Amino acid sequence: MYLKQRRKEKSILVTGSSGLVGETLIRTLGKRKMKVVGCDIKNPSKENFIFEKCNLVSEKEVLRLFQKYSFTQVIHLAAYIKSGNLSPIERKKIFQANIVATFNLVAAMGENKIKRIIFPSSMTVYGLPQYLPVDENHPLNPLDFYGLSKVVAEEIIKNSNINYFIVRFPGIFAFNRKEGAIYNFISKALKEEDIHISAKSSTPWDVIFIEDVIKSIITSLPSEIENNIVNIGYGEPIELTTLAKKIVKLCNSHSKVIEDYSVTHPIFYLSTKKAENLLGFNPPSLDLRLHQFIDFFKHEK
Repeated sequence: MYLKQRRKEKSILVTGSSGLVGETLIRTLGKRKMKVVGCDIKNPSKENFIFEKCNLVSEKEVLRLFQKYSFTQVIHLAAYIKSGNLSPIERKKIFQANIVATFNLVAAMGENKIKRIIFPSSMTVYGLPQYLPVDENHPLNPLDFYGLSKVVAEEIIKNSNINYFIVRFPGIFAFNRKEGAIYNFISKALKEEDIHISAKSSTPWDVIFIEDVIKSIITSLPSEIENNIVNIGYGEPIELTTLAKKIVKLCNSHSKVIEDYSVTHPIFYLSTKKAENLLGFNPPSLDLRLHQFIDFFKHEK
């Protein structure tokens, strides 16, 4: 059974609680003895917190959730992530999950006088960099429908009467996420297999480790931090071919890095000065995180 709590006990709502970031965040908040309610359209992998199945696209379900609990603030992680060339069905899913759901959530917060939301957004809102590093004042020019949906969701939040804290993240890698460029490069390198760089487009690219994502959200919780937007990252340039060669070297591998397409990827990295000044956020370097990642997979049984 899921944990239960008294109907109007004060707690934090975490949407998207069954996702990669959601599960890790709720586990961390639980260790800190914080009262949390998680909601998602799918059940969590572990039944160790208060969980409510809720489709945020449904206004009725959202209002029912807010009538049942008394939330101090909301961490809105729920999203449908899909990039590239999208079908009409995928575009509809993004529109509903990222825009309609955000509108319903903000409306319910207003009706119930809940005054604060933390919203993890995405580096995709920036599009191609016009200058480096990319700071929070950089023009927003998303290259795909997902990035556009994040821009619209941000605007919904900023134009409400709710105190907001928007955190823009790059791509996330994690020990329990066995996909993505970093995982694939390490897997190939440890098997002494050649690494093929097969990206056909010049889409900006950057990464961050999930523990650093969680730390940035935790440090955003104090209510005096309001109505702000920050980038979270390592503040250093990274490019796929360079990254692959770095991983091969760190793995002491003989894998070759082969570019299947002659695409010049734009250098992209986020300015982290504001996060450091406002949150005291100063994560380890990407090199250190790569060392930890490689060591984990070397010893994984």
